[in-house]
Amino acid sequence: MTFDEGQVSSFLKHGGSYAAGAFTIIAGFGVIDHDHAVQAIAAINDVVNGLSQATAGVGKIVVILGPAAATVMGWLASHNVGFGPSLKRVVEQAKASPSIAPDSPKQELLAATASLPEVAKVVPVDPRIAEINPSEKVTAS
Repeated sequence: MTFDEGQVSSFLKHGGSYAAGAFTIIAGFGVIDHDHAVQAIAAINDVVNGLSQATAGVGKIVVILGPAAATVMGWLASHNVGFGPSLKRVVEQAKASPSIAPDSPKQELLAATASLPEVAKVVPVDPRIAEINPSEKVTAS
């Protein structure tokens, strides 16, 4: 749910009106004196006016800067600036040096496959993986 500038302004004005009415009623019952109630109502009106101006200003800034931000984002996208190239380099590096640690999932899968009685020989594509596996069924070629 989104709110436009008119709805926010209306909400602030109604909220300020209700708060001012509450102070008027409190002053009417004599809980606070008339001078303090007038000062409180004036302060509430100042806050409401300030917030209304701030929301109107933000709305105008978004309208002004929105196209500029879209232009910059389009330029960045057209020049491939962002996470894409970095992610591509990470994937290329991961492909270039596969994990061959003894506790890696590849090694666990290879050991489990080699332990099956139905499997006579396992030939991994990367010879380094075969070198660190202690099984006789796993060979480099």
